[in-house]
This record gives sequence, structure tokens and C-alpha cells, in this order.
Amino acid sequence: MNSTAGRSYPSPGKSSCFSGLVEKSVLDSLFRDLPGDAEAGQDSPTLRDWFSELLSRCLKTEEFDHALSAARNFVPKLGNPIFSTPLVATGFHRLSLLGIYPAKPIPLHDHPNASGAQMVLSGRALVRQYDTGPEVSGNSTLIYLQAALEREFGAADISSVTPGARNIHGLAAITDNAVLLSIQQPPCDRAGQSWFFPVDPLRWDKPLLLCHRVNRKARANIGG
Repeated sequence: MNSTAGRSYPSPGKSSCFSGLVEKSVLDSLFRDLPGDAEAGQDSPTLRDWFSELLSRCLKTEEFDHALSAARNFVPKLGNPIFSTPLVATGFHRLSLLGIYPAKPIPLHDHPNASGAQMVLSGRALVRQYDTGPEVSGNSTLIYLQAALEREFGAADISSVTPGARNIHGLAAITDNAVLLSIQQPPCDRAGQSWFFPVDPLRWDKPLLLCHRVNRKARANIGG
């Protein structure tokens, strides 16, 4: 999920509110029963209960409250297009708070070999999700994406990605800043991560969306 983000505020990750909730065995269970069908539901009772428990603890802490306020009031600047602050990050998971400004959507990007979920805390977010489609013969930078879902998500709504379904997504704030709590397990392979830019950005309605695929190295070279 951390496609274009720069850290904006100190992490409140040392807070005890995460104790017991970010152990590997607990996180394993979160994604075990997520639907694999690209058109299926986005969450599960286990995942929803986990987010609820996390919020019931963290909303009582000054650190989390400060980060939440900063995300809601975030305004982009050069080199820092979205608000992203890691709450907890290890080799097997990453929990982050995201703030998306209406004029700065997060482009379509993938999460190689990772599962993830995002709960909207405030605002509304337009979520577009895709699966990998066929490449264009003779041009490895062009690829078709298979549309899986396009929907507005409001407060308490959860979207998710899995290694085999909905692994490519993009997010946009619809009105005010959209603030999301995001968990990934494991953190996606950033060296292998790609972004996808539609050849015709006005044709989101197509079941197959032709895109330019840009890997991390190429994007760094063009200043993305």
C-alpha cells in the first residue's frame, strides 16, 4: 500500500495499545479466511474484530490521536504526496496510518506476495481493484488489468488484497481527506513492486484496462 508515501509524523509504534495484536500468529489468522474470489466480500469477522479491538485501544492514546489529526489535516507538498506514518513495522507485517488528499490519489500499484487490508476511519475513498491480465506481445511494459471492483468506501468499511486476488489497487479521496488504517502481511516486496498507469485514463469502465507498467527503479529514475 505504501506506494508514493513519505513519512510525515513520528511513529507512535512504541505504544502498548498494539500489544498482542501484531504477533505473527494473530496476523496469520486475519487473512486465513479472506475470500480469494476477486468479486467476493472484502473482509471477514476475524478481520473486522481485529480492527475494532485495535481501535478501541489506540483511540485512547495521545500518540494515535495526534497522528489521526495530522492525517485528517494533511496537505501534500513536493516529495510527500500522501500522509503515511508506520505504527508498527517488522519483517513480517506493517501497520500504517494513511491520509489521502482529494487531489492526490494513490495510483494503481501491486503488493507482490502480500495480503493486506485497509479500514476507512474518516472521509470517503474510491477504491479500484484489479487482477493481472495478459501482457501485450512484444512490449513488456504494457499489460492488461482485469477489473475486479470499483466502489466508494466510507467510515468502518474494509477493503482487502490477497496474493491471488485484488492484488492491484488504487485509492482516491472523494471529498475531504480520506484516512485509512492499513495492515500488510508480509510487507510487500518493494523491490518488485510496480505501478500501473492507464493508457486511456478516462476509460475506467472497461473490464480490461490497458496500462503502462512501471517498476520501482524506473519510477525512481523519472522522479516518481
